[in-house]
Amino acid sequence: MRDKKRWLRINKRLAITYFSILVFGQVIGILIALRSPTFQSLMITAIILGTAWPIALHQLLYRTLLKRWASRISDT
Repeated sequence: MRDKKRWLRINKRLAITYFSILVFGQVIGILIALRSPTFQSLMITAIILGTAWPIALHQLLYRTLLKRWASRISDT
């Protein structure tokens, strides 16, 4: 039961971290795209912010944070 609570805490931290970085990055991307709103720049921004950015961010966080937290739990 103790491990289940630890994993729940880790998952909550990971979700909050992921969504806050995701939203912050998307707001910055939208603001940059709106500075020069051509159709092509808006399409490229929409594709990057809608597909590539969430996948890349997930992989980055999964490889760094989750593995680090998992090793910390298994050591204790």
